[in-house]
Amino acid sequence: MHIYVIFQHLLPSMKRVNAFLFGFLFTMCILIISTLFFVYITAPERYTILFVGSDQRGTERARSDVLFLLSIPKNPKQPIFLLSIPRDTKIDDQEWGLQKITHFYAFGERPDDGKELGNIELTQQQVETLISMHIDTTVEVTFRSFEEIVNNLGGTTVDGTTTNGAAALAIIRDRFTNGRSDFNRQADEREVLRSLVMKAVTPTKMRMLLQYFEDSNQARLRYSQLQSIRFAVGAGIARNGHFSTGDIVEASVPGASGKIYTPAFGKELYYWIPDTEALSKLVNEHMTK
Repeated sequence: MHIYVIFQHLLPSMKRVNAFLFGFLFTMCILIISTLFFVYITAPERYTILFVGSDQRGTERARSDVLFLLSIPKNPKQPIFLLSIPRDTKIDDQEWGLQKITHFYAFGERPDDGKELGNIELTQQQVETLISMHIDTTVEVTFRSFEEIVNNLGGTTVDGTTTNGAAALAIIRDRFTNGRSDFNRQADEREVLRSLVMKAVTPTKMRMLLQYFEDSNQARLRYSQLQSIRFAVGAGIARNGHFSTGDIVEASVPGASGKIYTPAFGKELYYWIPDTEALSKLVNEHMTK
């Protein structure tokens, strides 16, 4: 009898508590859904990464041996876009004059002289000017760190064959064997990078790579954590939590080759002269949608 009386007194309070809890949980759910929806709507449609392979020899400053842009879409129905930039790409800069794009990695006063990495800020600036777009993240590797990354990911695939880091490095550096050109090399580089990207999309591999870049003085990763999280959340919602590489469209900067007298060197140098109209069309088609 006493228990029944106590229950009768407590019942209104319990109802109020239950109503409060329900209201609180409902409000939290609405808040979370609204926040995720806002992040999804405002997340960038694409996330662009600049990959730089450093070429440093002897006492020389590092130049960029390999330049790639990887554009990842938020929409899973859109393909990933992989654009290679020839190291001899012609750049007319107001401060530095007529140059190959590879030179900008070696220019400028830097606190890291003596290391095997170069001027990523100036290189990023030149690439952004070339494509008229902002780059979200930069990834830099040396020959040695490239080998280590390939091996840590379990090798890479070239022409259907799995190769280790040393073999992959030899392939992507080969420009002249058996009549090969820089364009053959760029095709191999795209194949290697595509294979590595496909292996790196798992959370475990991503954590391993982030830790590698944090610990290594042979590799450097620069990115905005907030921007990366916004895109990751937006892409995760768009893809229902399933991340895969999907289709990949590959291309190289369109243009033509030519020799141009270069005052800074006092002689004619070989250049890859970009077709700016064709490049703009390529970028608009594959990097802005």
